[in-house]
Amino acid sequence: MHQTSHETSSQNLLLSYMSPVQWAVMQSLMDGEEGAYLSEVAATLNRRILEMPVTYQSGQEDGDQATVYLHYFLRGSDVWVLEKDRSGGLSQVFAFVVLNGDYQMAELGYTDLSLLLATGFELDFHFAPRTLAEVKSELRKRFALF
Repeated sequence: MHQTSHETSSQNLLLSYMSPVQWAVMQSLMDGEEGAYLSEVAATLNRRILEMPVTYQSGQEDGDQATVYLHYFLRGSDVWVLEKDRSGGLSQVFAFVVLNGDYQMAELGYTDLSLLLATGFELDFHFAPRTLAEVKSELRKRFALF
């Protein structure tokens, strides 16, 4: 199948937001019975990434009403991304981070997503954007915090 330059640039965008291992697995499944589903997931994620605000654009002023666009996970650790890097890279995204299931020590701030991807964090294909308040509420229920 021939790809347009727009499709190629969209794939390159999504590739930069996924670990190389996750990308390779997704690509290996594209020709199978899950291909249509994965193509739709990829298109949705590409649109979401393109539409995300860049750092210093929204999340800090909106507080808990800011929109979380992406979710990453690795074992008991989670990262919810509110803003992408201003330069288009991954070195400074604005995110809410819970490491090793320690909700009490969760932090909202800037993190280097490229380092997290290098350690194996995976992009959550099933996450739908929601407010930071909704994410925190879900976490409080998960960790039985009130």
